[in-house]
Amino acid sequence: MVNCEKERMSIASYCYPSSDAMIGPPKKLIDNDHPAVYKDFTFGEFSEQMWKVITFTDTRLDSFKCSTA
Repeated sequence: MVNCEKERMSIASYCYPSSDAMIGPPKKLIDNDHPAVYKDFTFGEFSEQMWKVITFTDTRLDSFKCSTA
């Protein structure tokens, strides 16, 4: 809620996993009927892709797609 009578300061803080932390779905959710859409990747790989230049044809996650998806 905004208060027009009292000044307020907000500080954004972010928590990131280590660069070698693996990102992927829980293995128990993946089977022949429900294949993974994306391959497992590290937070470092994810971060590198996300900071690339954004374009109108943004395909930053495509490099993580599984070949069967």
